[in-house]
Amino acid sequence: MPFTFAHIGYVLPIKKKWTSQLHISGLIFGSIAPDYDILFRFTENRHHIFQYDLFCVLGMIFPLALVSLIAFHLYCQKILLKMLPLNFQSYLTPFLSIELKNELKINGIKIAISILIAIYLHLLLDILGHLFDAYSIKMFFLFLTNSDSIAVSSYYAAIYFPPLLLSFIGFYFIIIYLPLPLRNTSSFQLNTQQLKFWMLLFALTCFYSMIKYFYTMKETDFAIDFIVITFTSSFMLAFFSICLFYHFILKEDAQ
Repeated sequence: MPFTFAHIGYVLPIKKKWTSQLHISGLIFGSIAPDYDILFRFTENRHHIFQYDLFCVLGMIFPLALVSLIAFHLYCQKILLKMLPLNFQSYLTPFLSIELKNELKINGIKIAISILIAIYLHLLLDILGHLFDAYSIKMFFLFLTNSDSIAVSSYYAAIYFPPLLLSFIGFYFIIIYLPLPLRNTSSFQLNTQQLKFWMLLFALTCFYSMIKYFYTMKETDFAIDFIVITFTSSFMLAFFSICLFYHFILKEDAQ
């Protein structure tokens, strides 16, 4: 499947096309929520337990996306904005300065529609990522060439090429439609407080990754998948954990 954060790239052109009709937070969290079942479970983790039917979308994926959105804007947005370099702060302030209660009251329907659109777009991209029957392709090349190495190579190419291509396209859209101030080196200057935040985030991500590594069933044939999934989920969990610590213990977002 395409990389989780790459899905965000596919909702940005939609937001630009229908700026007033859709909500950026709903689109973003709706675009990543369908991967939660893979990211946040400590079992064999390459395959979805979420189904693509309406019951699963409305009863499981949609609530998770909405809860993520609410949690982010309640506990994370102010802290993240404060820990970003100055140029990034000015660019992302409109997105990271949402008054959640008023936003849900005024744009609740818009948020819900945006989440649903992003969920179904994510599911469509996942289907495209599994476009080829890798086993059939493997057997075809084995019959054609009588070479195990070529057959195995074709098998992995069929598995990885579509999602990698979709991931690159997604990140390309992020670069195009979210032109962050990356050219100026001063954009990356951090003060001591900000540097501590990002160092703590990195350390906690590594810590969670080690926990997941030792307690999750590992597939040696798909080690790349396991590594990507582990670091993605650990980063997201570490980010939210630190934001909760800053919010409730340090009262950082109230300062």
